[in-house]
Amino acid sequence: MEKQKDALIRIVDSLRHKYNQVSTTEVELSSELDVLKESYESNTTDLCHEFDRLTECLEAKREKMKRQVYDDFHSKEEILKNQLRNYMDARSDADQLLEMAKKALDIDNLSQFNQVALSLKERITMSSIFRLSGTPFLSDSTCHLVADFTREEKILEKLSFLPVPGTPLLNEEECVCIDNELKLKWEMPQSSEEDSILAEDICPRPVVDFYVLQHRQVSSDQGNPDVPWKTVENVKEAAYTLPGIIFCKSFMQIKVQAWNKAVGGQFSDVVTLSTNAFSFKFDASASHGNLKVVEPCMVEWDPTATKPVEARIRSASGRPGSSPSKSASPSKLKSKDRFIGESYTILGDAAIADSEVYFEVTPHPECKTYSVGVTSGSLSRYDQLGRTPNSWCISATKWIQNTFVAKHNNKMKNLDQASLPNAVGIYYNSQRALLAFYNAETKECLYTFKQVKSLLPLVPGFSIWCGSMALRSGLQVPTWVDILPSPKSKSLSVASSESAKIPDDQQ
Repeated sequence: MEKQKDALIRIVDSLRHKYNQVSTTEVELSSELDVLKESYESNTTDLCHEFDRLTECLEAKREKMKRQVYDDFHSKEEILKNQLRNYMDARSDADQLLEMAKKALDIDNLSQFNQVALSLKERITMSSIFRLSGTPFLSDSTCHLVADFTREEKILEKLSFLPVPGTPLLNEEECVCIDNELKLKWEMPQSSEEDSILAEDICPRPVVDFYVLQHRQVSSDQGNPDVPWKTVENVKEAAYTLPGIIFCKSFMQIKVQAWNKAVGGQFSDVVTLSTNAFSFKFDASASHGNLKVVEPCMVEWDPTATKPVEARIRSASGRPGSSPSKSASPSKLKSKDRFIGESYTILGDAAIADSEVYFEVTPHPECKTYSVGVTSGSLSRYDQLGRTPNSWCISATKWIQNTFVAKHNNKMKNLDQASLPNAVGIYYNSQRALLAFYNAETKECLYTFKQVKSLLPLVPGFSIWCGSMALRSGLQVPTWVDILPSPKSKSLSVASSESAKIPDDQQ
């Protein structure tokens, strides 16, 4: 009995589940039916409206052509009427002269006859009948305005519903990502003869009114269906440039859809482009305690953040920035900060894996000191950028006086700059072992390190004191970057007359 009840319950539950599914589908189908009905009623109304417009256009054209026939008729009619009027006037004048001549011939008095004859001869000589042409002014009195709409009837027989636009073909050879711009070109497939207009002198209707472009950034060239598409609508030409893209993923996917005034066709095949951009952020876990990552690409110096920790370190080590003494208690030196002391350093959260990368930093105008470059991720928590064999940087200081130097392996070189750059571009080429720094605004090369090699992976490195710094990553290597060494390039790994050990007061 219990088994039978359980079986019945399972069957009823299955029925109830299926019933709910059917009910849901019924509601959906009913809604779809309403949408279908509304759509077709709307399109039927639009169809009638289009035929009304066509009828109005034909009526207007008929009236215009009738007026053209009427005007042509009245123009020729006026010519013939004027000529006929002149002939009738001339003939009436000639009748009068003939009557006068008949009466003159009946005069017997010679003197009177001579006087009348002289006057009559002058009038006859000046008569308008002698100035009239014997041929009509209008050589052809027939109408040449004949209508024949056989061709147009064939066109009207071709009247049909607006075809759905075809699928655009993206030109992969001309679709490129360069200078953080996405440049695209595509074309539409050729129309068949049936879709073309028969008359060559009649403008064909536009097949496409506009395009819809969709793009997204993905980590894999296979794409990711969970990444939403961004849409650019109302693109009028079969080409488009999307400027100012910050690439945060390795690949860019694009597809295009053609639209007429009512409906869109199918999207094109997805084209995947490699972005070749180095994207990273400030790593809050690899930062000095006084540096605060307020945004993923913004860091600022906070003088009050780790004073208690540094006080313990100073008491244990004897001086800031130096290594702790062996007698210092490990419990007093514990700190969660990656860098401590006066090494106000923060690293990027990604190692440099590409053959060449480029990124930019913009220090705040009130920033007293900053450094930017590359370093191995094993940089000691007490070390500063440019003081180790595996770190290279340029450093700017506006404390007491302006200084601008290149640093590597505890050596530095003064850089001649009338003013400090507002933004610095950093370019690293691992194949050429070059590290170049640019004024990002003027594109001037500030300095180039040669032989930048490390057995350990390199990461972007930064240091800030009294101020803040903004980072721009996700940038492609600009086309204006010169990969050859600049005239200022020198190696700081070998001491020269212009290279010296960093003084203690600048440490």
